Amino acid sequence: MRLDRVRSDGYAFQIEMTYKCWRKGMRIREIPIVFTDRRAGESKMSRRIVWEAVGMVWRLRLTDLFGKLE
Repeated sequence: MRLDRVRSDGYAFQIEMTYKCWRKGMRIREIPIVFTDRRAGESKMSRRIVWEAVGMVWRLRLTDLFGKLE
């Protein structure tokens, strides 16, 4: 895996790495994480982060369809 070619960070990073590993035939497993309820502060999940992640899914799929996925 060429880490110097990873283009994203945050939640989109997880999506990009999972997709690229899947395309290379690697085995993917989910390891559950239990979060305790937030008692103070606000969620870090903004609309920008959500749209970045959604955009990453489409970008990866289209790049793969056109044969340019690295």
